[in-house]
Amino acid sequence: MIPKNKRLFIIIAIFMFVFTSGLFAAGISQQSVYKNHVWFVSGEGAAVTGSDQNPGTADKPLASVQKALTLIKAAYADEAFKTAVIKIDGKVSNIENKPLVLGLAVIQGKGAYPDIVLRGSSDPRQIDALDAGGFGRVLYVEDGNNVTIENLTLTGGAANAGGGVFVSGSRFTAGRNSFVQNNESAFGGGICVDDEGILVILGSVKDNKAENGGGLALRGKSVMEIYGTVSGNYAVYSGGGVLLDSAEGILSGGTIIGNTARRGSGGGVFLQGGEAVLVINRADISGNKAQSGGGIFASDEAGIRVYSCVMRNNDARAGGGAALLNTSAVLHDADISSNTAVNGGGILIAASFVSMSGCVIQNNSVTSSGGGIYAGIVDEVPAEILMSGGEIRDNEAEGSGGGVYLSGGHFVMSSNSSVRDNISSASDYPGGGGGVYARNGTFTMKGQSAVRANHAVRGAGIYLNGEHINFHFESGIVEENVAKEDGGGIYATVKDNINIGDNAHVEGNTAKNGNELFIIDNNNHP
Repeated sequence: MIPKNKRLFIIIAIFMFVFTSGLFAAGISQQSVYKNHVWFVSGEGAAVTGSDQNPGTADKPLASVQKALTLIKAAYADEAFKTAVIKIDGKVSNIENKPLVLGLAVIQGKGAYPDIVLRGSSDPRQIDALDAGGFGRVLYVEDGNNVTIENLTLTGGAANAGGGVFVSGSRFTAGRNSFVQNNESAFGGGICVDDEGILVILGSVKDNKAENGGGLALRGKSVMEIYGTVSGNYAVYSGGGVLLDSAEGILSGGTIIGNTARRGSGGGVFLQGGEAVLVINRADISGNKAQSGGGIFASDEAGIRVYSCVMRNNDARAGGGAALLNTSAVLHDADISSNTAVNGGGILIAASFVSMSGCVIQNNSVTSSGGGIYAGIVDEVPAEILMSGGEIRDNEAEGSGGGVYLSGGHFVMSSNSSVRDNISSASDYPGGGGGVYARNGTFTMKGQSAVRANHAVRGAGIYLNGEHINFHFESGIVEENVAKEDGGGIYATVKDNINIGDNAHVEGNTAKNGNELFIIDNNNHP
């Protein structure tokens, strides 16, 4: 028989062994999580049910991303590390179905977190998502944090700004095979970036809604890089796909497709402000709709730089492909085609400077004027267009200016640029100008520029209407244009402001009256 005091000692020893063994085991499990820097969260449809009472391991996953973030924050406070990964299985939602203050997942606090990666499965048959269920925003990031999503969908968000994601002074990357979709807000339906934040899109932002900035909205000197897709987004007013308010954007191999700004401007992209800059390189901006600037609308001293772009099948009342108001643009190797508008099928340029080289503006159409380009004055500030090489071709206007309509400003054709095969369908006087219709400003041709094979009732090649237009024909050729009535090559209502140089040629044009040149006193026209 064991003495009483020894029995007590053995009982205590056994208890201490069991207790410390449990602590040791728990410690191993938690350390393992910390060591790998991976936490697991399971939602609806997952093989393993998650609980926020679990440690966040693969076999005992958590139920919420916010709980995983709490554990990551604590681990990072103990020992700093570079990146934490939260693996998400199934649809993780707002469990309590209560209004969310900032978001379903909130990452804030300067220096409080490592880089965060929210990662779903790479299996294309499986959809992993964070779904706010309409109770608030999905993801909120601020204070200089860096967050990436991969193989994951952010959906069901609703907020005043950034229904899917709000980023303030931080970096957010939507990685490949990631989706920000079906979210709503007043500003930035899918994503809103503010306060010098950085946004990188490698995945897709689609089917979001907002009053302004249906897909994305950036302000406060923020920066955007799009390599993925922004599609099917909707804005009540401006920026159906993307809105840049004094922010910078880069489109490199990205696509802006099928977005709508119903009552306002910039179906694809809207940018405004002197600090707003859009750089486009090998991008596709197509199938967007707005009142002004179906593809792009830029204003208030914003800047655009294009180094290769397709801008196709966009629609607007003014500027089917793009509308530029008090801005500057450098366009190189742009294909602006098959856009539609009332005025300015390809581009509407007002009080702006545009330099074009190697661009093709083709197959655009309008129900009024300027099938390819419409250019004019706003607040006494003229449009200035420098065309070096490239073509304006196969455009059509039901009114005047099948290729170009110049209502105020300066249009210069140089090098081997051409305006060809455009049509003006206007039959009533003073309509016409198959290639170029100019009624106010200065039109200059030099180098080996050509106005060729255009069609109209009058002024098939060039129509100069009124005393406020100056035509400086330094060199080049006007040829093979066909007018049903008057002025196959050039039709002019005054002659005093026409200057034709020795190296300028008008030849091979056809008309009922005045094959090459038809000049008439506008006051005496029947």
